[in-house]
Amino acid sequence: MQNRVIKKATCYKKQAYDYFPIPGDLPFPNQEYDVQFKTDTDEIIDCTCSIFEYQVLEEGDEGELVLNGHQIIRFADKIKEITE
Repeated sequence: MQNRVIKKATCYKKQAYDYFPIPGDLPFPNQEYDVQFKTDTDEIIDCTCSIFEYQVLEEGDEGELVLNGHQIIRFADKIKEITE
């Protein structure tokens, strides 16, 4: 899948929630982190991210967003993919 570049996006909404991969099978849920971005054309983009990405983002942050599917590759100066 090719990367999608959105020149201006805003971190619109953040949500953390408990997720049970197999209901009733695990005593403890996984913590999931979702972020919604809003583009300048009012498109809403849903992404699932890591706890580290979730913690550095604040609602209202703006910048260039690079995605691969629903995976955040880069956002403003907050998130960057590390390549070796």
